[in-house]
Amino acid sequence: MVIEEMIRLVWGTRDYVLQVPSAINGGFLFGDLIWSTYRFYAAGIAAGVIGLVWLLIEKTSFGATVKAGAHDSEIVRALGINLSRLRMLVFVFGTMLAAIAGIIVAPIWGIRPHMGVDAVIPAFLVIVLGGVGSFWGAVVAGLLVGLCVGLAGAYASEWSLLSMYILLVAVVTFRARGLWGKKSVLEA
Repeated sequence: MVIEEMIRLVWGTRDYVLQVPSAINGGFLFGDLIWSTYRFYAAGIAAGVIGLVWLLIEKTSFGATVKAGAHDSEIVRALGINLSRLRMLVFVFGTMLAAIAGIIVAPIWGIRPHMGVDAVIPAFLVIVLGGVGSFWGAVVAGLLVGLCVGLAGAYASEWSLLSMYILLVAVVTFRARGLWGKKSVLEA
């Protein structure tokens, strides 16, 4: 919130539009629908980033250390790993991912001081829907929320934002831990 207010003081509250590069601007016809070329590039970049993050988490010692630190921080400290430094690196990595996402969606959403706030609630919803701690659950939940909001927006625009909450309620009603959440000790 402090950074958001500093942005407002320096650049004002005006929305800015980042132009799509001319090489990937425009659209194309497919199946009697007009598709945005830029959104296909954005989806490709997102898929690439998802793959790289998965590789980092699953196939490197850094990823193993991060998972161990999230699961049992005392053991990680006992192994001589500076947990404060590890948490700072994870925060920096998350910030880098948020910056990449911001750059990708800037031509779609525009640039404004509160653009991060617009993503916080859907991101929280995606984490809960996918199952807390589940990488692929979050990926699938993100796709489901995007499809749900997009389809609702196409057929009943007034329901588009509400549709993701309805999806969450529907899933959590039948599976409280989310789509890929791990079974808790309390569940039979």
